[in-house]
Amino acid sequence: MPVQNDQSNTSTFERAPTIQAAVNSTITALQQAAKPHVHQAQIERALALAEDRITTQIRPRARHRARLVYRALIEATYTLMHARQHNAQITTSYCWFTVLDVLPLATKLSTATCERATHDLREIGLLATWSDWATTEFLNRETGEVFETRARTGVWVCVLLKPREGLRARIHPAELPRDDQGQLLSQRDLNADRKAGHTAHQLKQEVRESITHQVGKFDIQSLLHWSLPKTKLKSLVTRDSLTSQPMTNLAEFMVKAGPRELVEVLSALRTEVPQRRRDAVQAAGTALARVFNDQQSVRHYYRVLWRALQADLQGLRGLDTLQTEMQRVLIDMKELPIAHPGALLTSRLKESDWWNAVYRAV
Repeated sequence: MPVQNDQSNTSTFERAPTIQAAVNSTITALQQAAKPHVHQAQIERALALAEDRITTQIRPRARHRARLVYRALIEATYTLMHARQHNAQITTSYCWFTVLDVLPLATKLSTATCERATHDLREIGLLATWSDWATTEFLNRETGEVFETRARTGVWVCVLLKPREGLRARIHPAELPRDDQGQLLSQRDLNADRKAGHTAHQLKQEVRESITHQVGKFDIQSLLHWSLPKTKLKSLVTRDSLTSQPMTNLAEFMVKAGPRELVEVLSALRTEVPQRRRDAVQAAGTALARVFNDQQSVRHYYRVLWRALQADLQGLRGLDTLQTEMQRVLIDMKELPIAHPGALLTSRLKESDWWNAVYRAV
């Protein structure tokens, strides 16, 4: 509904510039935040726009693998843009850093097949890549001596989100992050990652050993392992890996996490082993009730989380949509005084189709 330009309202804001600034900041944040199902709609729209280029410029036998790889890259791109609160509505292409060696985890294709698919996508302009190199240490297995050499740490990828005639994905080196001397900034400390086990090889090993990993579902987190905030960098498959050291107990982390970290880590509930999932859900529900000033409704948050998890198992976007709405409420709480944020969250879930599709239907 359009807002009337009332004189009394104008004078009020003139006398209270901080209120005006808070309102403007909130409106901007909400415009950038993804609404329920818009995220998925953007992915499907990008795939539809790219279909003509894939069909006409890639030979028939190679089209399926190209679609799978492009879909994984598109979904990872929109996920990252949403996490960074970048406006996806007006973005034609998006550049970010990753390690393409983990594409097999996101597509369930072989390494060689993924390489051929990315080559085809580059050829038709849906993808551009720029390798990132750094000096790192290696061990000479014969002599036991440590030596330094240049190694590729990963790649910058530019993914074309709105394909149209004459438009190609391009990476301009001058626009990549640089230091004060104009040198390209390395996006990854390869020495530290190797010592900590944050490598593509380790990720693939953990997935092979994972008890709960579901074959056939896109594992987009692996592609975003080096781009998301630190709270999202830790691999979640190590929770049930047969050989990896166990991570901090998820339930304990839920209790100690801040509001934003708590909402971001809810996706870890998907991969928590069944023996610990109940404790994790209860810890998360109790913490959410506290964050949204709704302690008297803690059982309601238990139900919301369980329904979202069950919806995910049925192929619905239960947790993703729930996290989006919670993040929107957290933004509101930061910018404006809200007496009952828990009620606001419930109201927004009811206004969306999430309430009937997930909470009532499951």
